[in-house]
Amino acid sequence: MPADSGDLPAASVLAPPTTTSDPAVAVPDDLLLPSQRRKKHEGRLVAAYAVALLFGFGTNLAIAITAIPLKAQQIDPDGATGIVSLVSALGTLVALVTGPITGQLSDRTVARIGMRRPYVIAGSLVATLGYYLTSQAASGIALALGFCVAQLGGNLVLSALIASIADQFAPDRRGLISGVVGGAQTFGIVVVSVVLGALSPALTPMFLVPAVLAAAAGILFAVALPDRRLSRADRPPLTLGGIVTTFWVNPVKHRDYGFAWFSRFALFIGIAAINTYQVFFLIGQLNVDPAEIPARMAVASLVLAITSTAGALLAGKVSDRLDRRKPFVWASAVIFAGGLAGISVVDSFGTFLAGIAVLGFGQGIYLAVDLVLVTRVLPSTATMGKDLGVLNIASVLPGSLVPAAAPALLAIGSTGGESNFAALFLTAAAIAIVGALLILPVRKVR
Repeated sequence: MPADSGDLPAASVLAPPTTTSDPAVAVPDDLLLPSQRRKKHEGRLVAAYAVALLFGFGTNLAIAITAIPLKAQQIDPDGATGIVSLVSALGTLVALVTGPITGQLSDRTVARIGMRRPYVIAGSLVATLGYYLTSQAASGIALALGFCVAQLGGNLVLSALIASIADQFAPDRRGLISGVVGGAQTFGIVVVSVVLGALSPALTPMFLVPAVLAAAAGILFAVALPDRRLSRADRPPLTLGGIVTTFWVNPVKHRDYGFAWFSRFALFIGIAAINTYQVFFLIGQLNVDPAEIPARMAVASLVLAITSTAGALLAGKVSDRLDRRKPFVWASAVIFAGGLAGISVVDSFGTFLAGIAVLGFGQGIYLAVDLVLVTRVLPSTATMGKDLGVLNIASVLPGSLVPAAAPALLAIGSTGGESNFAALFLTAAAIAIVGALLILPVRKVR
C-alpha cells in the first residue's frame, strides 16, 4: 500500500481519482491526491493574489502617475509640479510608517479570522475613503491629506499581501509566484490606465471607480486566503525594544539583509524617477497636450506591462530552475538603466515608448527575483512581517527622496523655465547600476 494512503479514502487507493470520462465533471477535493489538492488551492490563491495586486497596485500607481498630476493642474496650473512633489513626499512618509508597523502588528495578531486578513479588509476600506477625499480636494494641502489616507489604506493591504507570500508558498515556488505577482502589478497599471482614459476628463470618477475595484479585489483575496492563525500562547511579546526597532533591522548583524535593503533602495530610485515625472516629461519635453495625457499614459502603460510581464515570467521560471538570483538582478539593473538613459534623450512619443519597453523588461526581471531574494535573507521567521515591512521602506522611501532632490537636478543648465529631465533620468540610471553591484556581497543567495 502506498505510504500516503492513510490520507486518502479507500476508493482513491484502488483507482486514480483524477480520471473522469466527462471533462465537465469536477473531481471533489476529498478525492484528490494531497499534492493535487495543494496545487488546486494554490492556483486559486495565486489567482486571487494576482487580481488583488492588479487592481490594488495598479490603482495606486496609475492614480499617482496620471490622476494626481491632472488634479494638481486643475487646482493650480502654475504650481502643479510643487503640489505633486508635496503629495508624493507626504504619501511616501505615510507608506514608510505604515509598512513596518503593519508587519509588526500582523506578526502578533491573534484574530479568529487570521493574522493578515484583518489588514487586507480594513486597508481596502480606508484606501477607498482616501481616494474619495482626494477626488474632492480643492487645494494642494487637501490633495496631499487625502492621498495620505489612501496610502495608509493601500499599505495596510500591501504589507499583508507581501507577508502572505512567505506564509503561503515554499521557497522553491516563490520565483514563479513572484513572476506572476510582478506581471499582475505591471498589468494592473495598464488596466487602471485604460479605465482612467475612458473616464477622462471627469476627475472624480477617475479616482473613485478604480478605488472601488481595488477594494473589491482586496476583499476577494481576503476571502480566498487560507490565513495563518496565531494562538495567544505563541504570540511574541511586544516589548519597548521591539517597538523601537519596528523601523530597524541591524545591517551589521544581518549583513545579507542590509545589502539587500540598500540594493532595493537604489533600484527603486530609478523606478520613482520615471513614475513621478513622466507626465511632466511628456508635457514639457515632448509637448504633449495635457488633455491627451490619459490616452498617452494608457499606451505607455500597456507597453510597459507587456515587456515587464515577459521579463517577470521568464526570469521567475528560469531563476527557479537554476536556483540563482544574483545574475538576474544584475541583468535587470543594466537593462532598466539603459531604458531610462534612452528616455532622457528621446524627442518623440514613439522613441519614448521604445525606452519604456526596454525599461519595462528590466523592471519585470527585477520584480520577479527581488521578493525571492529578500525572503531568503530575512533575519527570523518570527518577525517576518516586520522585517518585510522594513524592506518595504527601501521601495517607498525613494518616492519621497526623488521629489525632494529632483528640482535641483531639473534646474541644472536650464534656461527659460525648461526642466533638465536628462540630468534627472541619467542620475537615477547610474544609481540603479550601483544597486545591482550592492547585491554582490550577499552570501545566502547565489
